[in-house]
Amino acid sequence: MADKKERELKDKIEECEKVIRLMEDAEEEMNYQDRITQDIFQDMLSRYQKDAEFHGKVLALQQSVWEAKVCKDTKMSEMAQELRDSLRKLKREEESYQEGQVWD
Repeated sequence: MADKKERELKDKIEECEKVIRLMEDAEEEMNYQDRITQDIFQDMLSRYQKDAEFHGKVLALQQSVWEAKVCKDTKMSEMAQELRDSLRKLKREEESYQEGQVWD
């Protein structure tokens, strides 16, 4: 019975670590895509400087994309923090469990 509980804790810890790594990789990829998007906006703004109406629409779109990026980054940060908190909790639980096993 004790081995089953310990294995379950280890599995949860491994799964949590995998999800954290996956989120970190996804965040890197999204940041890369954000840089590409920003480069595209900068290129459009420089190419179409003389067309004031189009230039204004590109600026408005760029602002909307920026706001979405900030929202996404905030949510990703919150989720990552929750995962790290869960991982710490699981590791503490595992340590407590292992200490309890020493005394049994």
